[in-house]
Order: sequence, then structure tokens, then C-alpha cells
Amino acid sequence: MTPYLKKKIIKNAICWPFIIAGIVGVQIGNHYAKLYASNITGLLCPSTAADIDLANEAASKGNDLTVEIEEEGIVLTQNRNNTLPLAKSIKKVNVFGRGAIEWHYGGAGSGAVYTGSTRESDNLITALKSYGIEVNDDLIKASQNIQSKVSDKHTLQNETEITSKIFEPKVSEYSSAYEGAKNFSDTAIVAFGRYGGEGNDLMLEQITRYGRNADRTTLDFSPEEEQLLRKVAQDFTNVIVVINSTNQMSLRYVEEIEGVDACLVVGGTGCVGARAIPKVLYGDVNPSGHLVDTYPYDLKTIPSYWVTGYENLGIYQGSRSDNLRSFTTDSAKPGRGGDRGTTGNTRGGIDHGAGSAAYSDYIEGIYNGYRWFETADAEGYWDKAPYEGYNKVVQYPFGFGMSYSTFEWEIDKANLS
Repeated sequence: MTPYLKKKIIKNAICWPFIIAGIVGVQIGNHYAKLYASNITGLLCPSTAADIDLANEAASKGNDLTVEIEEEGIVLTQNRNNTLPLAKSIKKVNVFGRGAIEWHYGGAGSGAVYTGSTRESDNLITALKSYGIEVNDDLIKASQNIQSKVSDKHTLQNETEITSKIFEPKVSEYSSAYEGAKNFSDTAIVAFGRYGGEGNDLMLEQITRYGRNADRTTLDFSPEEEQLLRKVAQDFTNVIVVINSTNQMSLRYVEEIEGVDACLVVGGTGCVGARAIPKVLYGDVNPSGHLVDTYPYDLKTIPSYWVTGYENLGIYQGSRSDNLRSFTTDSAKPGRGGDRGTTGNTRGGIDHGAGSAAYSDYIEGIYNGYRWFETADAEGYWDKAPYEGYNKVVQYPFGFGMSYSTFEWEIDKANLS
């Protein structure tokens, strides 16, 4: 054995135990650091009473700002017979609709809003109660008993069949609670909600707790929601629709159904923005918001409808998907790896093969939203069959919004030059 080899063996014999000990030490250290993270943080960065007070003050101001933004952003899209604002004497209301229980504070993924136990949050029901309005709890309990809350509906762990599913029950399932509501109050608020976002694109074909509706999209009212609205509009004196959606919806039935008096589009309200809703309902705040999307009667008039694949996805196959295969075959992502990856993508009854990658085509260019609807109108497109003109296509144009104020215009003087 050469001196060089002897030196190398000795060196390795000395170094490796230290390396192994170091690795083991790091692992043990990480374990205990994680276990006692809060204690370690408390010792290194002790919180003072002043820090806590400052944090509470910042949170309070943040909540105030959220409510202020919602107050200024709520859009009044309909107000027949000046039903709103409600009289202050109306102290009891019925709240219908699954949307009141599955309240949407924001979107999905990076657009989600955390409403855990350590943070204040209000939905429509709690906001009404905090304002001093008595809400018919029997209706709420009846809806909860029909379908328990889908606690993980908003997570990236679910596929679109869950995140886009509409859980509104049939009116008949409310049983005696519905009849009791007539005696509780003649005022009814009907809440409908939708949300979309990262990893949760809305489905082209509507899915409800009763099955699929190929003739309706996720952003259309479901047959059960339409039935509920028709029934409530028939049986109650004051009927107000609240749209809690992060996406534009087809609201044709709000306009078409006789007896639907008013409609508020409140968007995603953030943690506490729902507190603004009763203020608008009762006239403490004059709604001044304007829509940031064009709302057509029929979503098929939007170009993207016609290039939307099954569940809003197209599928790359073969070598084109290789660079994305690590994501689509990752079995560590529950609900994703199995369906889109290792066992192949079988959505829509077609097996696209293991490792197939999803994509979306955006072909609209600048003709998106109001640019499409207004340009098509200028070109006379909506005057052709079967559309019968712009006003038969667009229910609410970009920037639409009403208020409780009335205005009179008078031309005092005009000079022509």
C-alpha cells in the first residue's frame, strides 16, 4: 500500500464520522427547532404589549378599510318600485340560498382570503345579525341539514367537479321551514355565489348536487336556483337578490322573474366587507359602485365560450407535454396526479394518456369584455339574427350601476357655433 493511499484512508476515516454526525445533528436540530418554533421565536423576538397593541390597531384599520371599499364598490343593478332602501322598521328577514352558507370572501389559490379562527370575518348572515336584524335561523339550519358545508371546496386539492359544483337544494327539501318563513317576515334576501381562481377554473358544463346540465354553464343559475327565486318572488313582498361572485354571471332571471325587486352585486367581500351589505340595504350607505365587466344575458355571446374545452382545458399530448409532466404526474398533489398523470387523463370520456398537460387558448386579443361587445355593436353584428340588437344581448354594460339618488337634467343655455 502506497503512502498516498494510506493517507487517503486515514483522512476518510477521520472525515466521514464528522460528516455523518453533522447530517444527523442537522436533522435532529431541525426536528426540535420545528417542535419548539414558537418558543424559540418568542425568546429571540419577544413581543411587547406595544407590539400587540400596534398589530391590533393595524388589523382594526385594515377591517375599516375593507368595509369602506365594499361600501363604495357594491353595485345596485335593479331596484323596482324603490324597494331599497328597506324601511328601518323591517327588523326580521328571511335569507334563502346556498350562497348565504357557502359565502365567498375571495377567489381561489393565491386569490383566496384566509378567514381562520385568529382573524375576524363576517358573511351575509353574521353581518345582518351584527347590524341588529333578526335572521330566520330555521331556514339556515334546514339548508345546512340538507347539505353539510363543503369545508374543502375552495382548496387546490379538489378537482373542478367539486369546486364548481352547485349545492342549491330543491325548494321542496326545505319542508316546513319554507312555510314558516312566510310567517316570520315578508322580506326575503336570496343569495347566490360563484368563485373561480388559480387551479379552479369554472366548468363549461354545469354540475349540481343532482347531476349535470349540459345547457347551462357554472355561471348560469342552476334549475334549483331558478326554481327557488321564482317561488320566493311569488310568496314574499320584498325580494332582494345578493350576488356574491368573483365572476360575472348571467343574471337574466333576476330581470325576467316578476316579483324580484332589487339586486346587489357585492363581489368577493374580503374578511369583513359583508358588514357593508346591511348598510346599503337600509340606506345608511348610498350604493355607488359600477360593474367592471359586461354582463350579457347569454354567456354564449362571449367569444371565450366557443374556445373553452372540457372543464376549460385543452390537452397537450406526447412530446409537447414533456416539460410539464413533472407537475401532472406528481402523485403528491391529491386529486391531480392520479387523474391527469400516472393513470392518464380520462375526462370527457377520452383517455389522453399519462403525462398529458393542460392548457388554455386565449384568442380574443384586445377584443375582451366591453371591447368585444361595443366593437361588435359598432359593426352592426348584434343587429343580425338571432340577436335583435345590442340591448337584447347586453343586460348590464361595463360601468353600469344605480343609486338611491334621483337626478334632473335641465339645459339652462346652449350656444351653437
